Amino acid sequence: MLISELKSYGLDISKIQGPFDLAPLMSSLEKIIDADAILKNQTSTTLMLTRSGKHEHVFAYGATLPVETLAKLEKRCQIHWVQTASEFFLAGKACVSLPPAFPPVKINGGIYWDVGDKNPFPAEYLMDAGCDTIFCFVKDYWNACSAYNPETDDFTQRQLETAEMSISTIFMDRYERVTERAEREGKKVYVITSKLPPPDTQILKTTPEATKYTFRVETEAINKWIKDNLNIDPADD
Repeated sequence: MLISELKSYGLDISKIQGPFDLAPLMSSLEKIIDADAILKNQTSTTLMLTRSGKHEHVFAYGATLPVETLAKLEKRCQIHWVQTASEFFLAGKACVSLPPAFPPVKINGGIYWDVGDKNPFPAEYLMDAGCDTIFCFVKDYWNACSAYNPETDDFTQRQLETAEMSISTIFMDRYERVTERAEREGKKVYVITSKLPPPDTQILKTTPEATKYTFRVETEAINKWIKDNLNIDPADD
């Protein structure tokens, strides 16, 4: 119906890939992050998980992983080593681009996007990479769907809630697998969730007071991190 309505006004929507555009954010990040310096740092390895079709892909940079670790990871996904600053930012953009809200990203001829709807808890990748202690920052899926109402008259609300329920089910299944494996292998997995519901989703019925408090706390924390780690005072902008 939306497409038909837009076309009725004579608008050319053939080039619209998604309602949200990450380009302004990525442009800002490129100005404050020295990607070349990060790529030259060989003291650690960073893995950015993406999806292309039904297959999962990892864009990696930093220290080269041991052969046995690579062999384990390659059973789950295809690994692409990031070589340039351009690839670095494109991979970062791809791993948070979840269609249809955000359009997929083209990298070296391939199309990649966020894997969250297929694998919202990819802790096993880190287990395969040899990590013994893993910290997972995730949405509070245990409480995220407490407001689910399949009888709501709001079509958009119902669609969002249904998708949320689906992802929550996948998360719970993977969480159970991860915790069982961690116990077998003697690994530690810590799950960290927000104390307050994130303000970016209306399906959680966030109160105005909670939203205001969350924005203030998050803004203060982000500004402090930027000042401490990037030597940039956000107040000067």
